[in-house]
Amino acid sequence: MKKAPCIAVFGTGSEVGKSIVATALCRFFANRGVCVAPFKAQNMSNEGLEMGRAQIVQAEAAGIPPHVDMNPILLKPASEIGSQVVLLGNAVFNSTASDYQKRKENLFSKACDALDRLRRKYRLIIMEGAGSCAEINLMQTDIVNFRMAEYAGADVILVADIHKGGVFGQIVGTLECISKTQQDLIKGFIINRFRGDKNLFKDGVRWIEEKTGKKVFGVLPWYTDFNIEAEDSVVIEKCGKVSSKKTGQGGHILGICGGYQMMGRLVHDPEGLEGKPGTTRGLSLLPVETILNAPKTTTLTRFSVNGIKGAGYEIHMGRTKRLGGRPMFYVQQRNNIIDEDEDGCVALNNRIMGSYIHGLFDTPAIAKYWLDSIGLGSIQVHQAHGPAARDKAYDLLSAHFEKHVDTEEILEMSAI
Repeated sequence: MKKAPCIAVFGTGSEVGKSIVATALCRFFANRGVCVAPFKAQNMSNEGLEMGRAQIVQAEAAGIPPHVDMNPILLKPASEIGSQVVLLGNAVFNSTASDYQKRKENLFSKACDALDRLRRKYRLIIMEGAGSCAEINLMQTDIVNFRMAEYAGADVILVADIHKGGVFGQIVGTLECISKTQQDLIKGFIINRFRGDKNLFKDGVRWIEEKTGKKVFGVLPWYTDFNIEAEDSVVIEKCGKVSSKKTGQGGHILGICGGYQMMGRLVHDPEGLEGKPGTTRGLSLLPVETILNAPKTTTLTRFSVNGIKGAGYEIHMGRTKRLGGRPMFYVQQRNNIIDEDEDGCVALNNRIMGSYIHGLFDTPAIAKYWLDSIGLGSIQVHQAHGPAARDKAYDLLSAHFEKHVDTEEILEMSAI
């Protein structure tokens, strides 16, 4: 069976816009009736998900359900030097950076298998790279950028961020750091986050094309009104200080999933599922304690509070015991099976709350209830993050992309 072609979106650095461009491409092709799927061999996240949020968003933009094959390897930081490695949705081992490098050949093979499954199922794959695609010190052990593109025979679009400054150096420097074979995979560039009159950058576009011999597919103006979730945040600094300060000022804090666990008094990890076996002190904002244990909970969850019904999903390791306060929600069903249970904790006069349920504010009535409970009932609630709103946001993103990018060139690359 013929495998689907691949288009890869690489970057000159981190946070230059790879994820949003890949999302735009997924929607662009889906709107043309192409059965398209996203793929990123390796991603990083500090959330309790089975795959990176960016690929979940991209799958939604493509109009298909997310699957772990779209992000077969997920790294979840467990310490300053180590991570939990999640392979195809399952936590398989904890690893230091040096140990992880030794395992990469096997992981690369698993990632290739996942990509091949997608290429047999869909007509086009939009691949996303990680960080800079020209990190010399990582080139030999690369499994997410050029090595994966070479395996897939993908055409590469290189994204550069003009807002960061030095966009000419970003592009030319990237090409200088990679081999001729890798240079040949790059078919063109997208300049992201441009501010001002694009006509003033025409000379810049001309210089890039003459210098590199490659086309600038488009210059994307700065635009932030898509209401689309950003790439995963992998570092949350000073969380304890910020939370304690907010609490002391009479503010409100809501923690979801891992955030809920962190807000408790203690997190016990006797089996070393998230790092070294032992007990870690939490922020002590909620009277709860958590024991991390297998298997991982992955459920579609229906719940209620004060007669208001909502739905979301749970995906977490461990169980949390409430030692005070009151439940935040009352669970009715998990995976369409009756499961009467309590979820979460509310303390300090409704100011501090935690829950395991993701997506709970996708139900406007739940969002309204929560705002009422913290004294912000005058705020109007719209379904800004519900499926219909997100669908509209993807169309807006695609329209913005089509307006400023030579999509005919992109269509030729797809060979559709």
